[in-house]
Amino acid sequence: MALILVLTVIAETAARWYIAVGHNNNHWIYNLYAFVLYALLYKMVFDHITNSTRKKIVGILSILMLITILIRAATTAVITTFMAHTYNISAIVLVVLLMYYAIDRLKSNDRFEPRKNLEIYVFGAYMLFGVSFIPLAPLVFGIWLEELSLTAISTLSTIHGLIVILMNLILIYGFLWVKVQH
Repeated sequence: MALILVLTVIAETAARWYIAVGHNNNHWIYNLYAFVLYALLYKMVFDHITNSTRKKIVGILSILMLITILIRAATTAVITTFMAHTYNISAIVLVVLLMYYAIDRLKSNDRFEPRKNLEIYVFGAYMLFGVSFIPLAPLVFGIWLEELSLTAISTLSTIHGLIVILMNLILIYGFLWVKVQH
C-alpha cells in the first residue's frame, strides 16, 4: 500500500520536472501513472476479497478494464493526450470493485478491527475520491469548461482540491493509526 504513495510522489515529481526542463506536455507521465495506479488498486481489491464468486467478478472486471486501457492507449497519442474518458471509466470500475469489497467485508464473520486493517482506510479514501470525482471529472479535465463561468470553475476546482486533501488525510490517518503486524 505504501507503493501507491511512493508511486504518486515519483509521478508528480517527474511530471513537474518534465515541464520545468522545457517540455510543454507531461500527459505520458500521468497516463503511465494512472495505468499503474489502477492496476495496483484493482490487484489490492482482488487480494482482499475472500468470496470466490466476488473474487472472480472483481478479477474479470479488472482484467477487462486494464485491457481496455491498453487498447485505448494503442489507438491514442498517449504522449500528448491524457486519456481522461478512459480513466473516468476506470474510476467507475474502481468504485464498483470497492463495493464488492464492502459487500465481502460486511458478509464476513471476521471481527471489524480498524487498527489492524490498513486496507479499510486505503479503500475508504479511494471510494470517497472515486464517488465524488466521477461527477466532477468532466469539469476537472476541461471537457465542459467553455460552458461554465469562472466562478463555477473556481468553485469546482476548490471542491476537487478539498476532496484530494480529505482523501490524503484519511490515508495519513490510516498509516499512522493502524498497528503494524509483524
